[in-house]
Amino acid sequence: MISKVQTIISKWRASVYEQTQNAENLASCIRTLIGGATQTIFEPGCGTGKILFSLSQSGHETFGMDMDEHMLFYAAEKAALSPMRLINADILLAPWPKDFGCIVLASNLMHNLITDWEYKQAQKQLIMKSAGSLKKGGLLLLDFDCPILLSPLTKNKEICILSGTDQNGTKGQMYIKHTESDEKTRLLKTKVRYALTTKECETIAVSETFIKHVLTLEETTAWLYRAGFSIEALYGSHDFHPFDEKNRRCVIAARKE
Repeated sequence: MISKVQTIISKWRASVYEQTQNAENLASCIRTLIGGATQTIFEPGCGTGKILFSLSQSGHETFGMDMDEHMLFYAAEKAALSPMRLINADILLAPWPKDFGCIVLASNLMHNLITDWEYKQAQKQLIMKSAGSLKKGGLLLLDFDCPILLSPLTKNKEICILSGTDQNGTKGQMYIKHTESDEKTRLLKTKVRYALTTKECETIAVSETFIKHVLTLEETTAWLYRAGFSIEALYGSHDFHPFDEKNRRCVIAARKE
């Protein structure tokens, strides 16, 4: 059962994310990779629908799925302005619609999964489900951070990744700190901390710890080949810099054979 505190946090996070995060550079990158033809596009983990909305306004037929109803609230507002079909469901457990021309696994979704699954298995599942939902010749676009080593991440100080006031008057910050890493298994332990104050001056201080598997390019491409994809393009940034030691935002365009 979802507690009152969890609901307050979820509403605040969705609202502040909607206010502060800009996805237009990523959406522009996706439009370039897709090309000029109109496509049916599916984004699992679509959040507030920022990417889908931009693609929909470009003429594409867009579908999104997310289990966070508070995120989808903002996506639904966008759907009233430009057609977007939205599904409230767990992307790992729910069946996906079929015969898409393009599927987008972006915004570091592969490293931001909320699941009880073994993390690496959950990542593989997204690639397999993508293969099952794309039509032959369809395009899978992946976008995630791909650091060479994890240990430098644990030396960073706690950083604030969200800050602001939501529509209900709750204000506060969301912080993250990477605390432990294992280079062999690529497992990264991360602490997430919320410090909120509601309009009624109720203070909420909550911390959560997550253990995630950070992908390498080698294992990702191996999973793609096994799922029946061929890789058409690889970049190290949304601005199409080459993937190298300096540019480690892994952007992959893979075609279903």
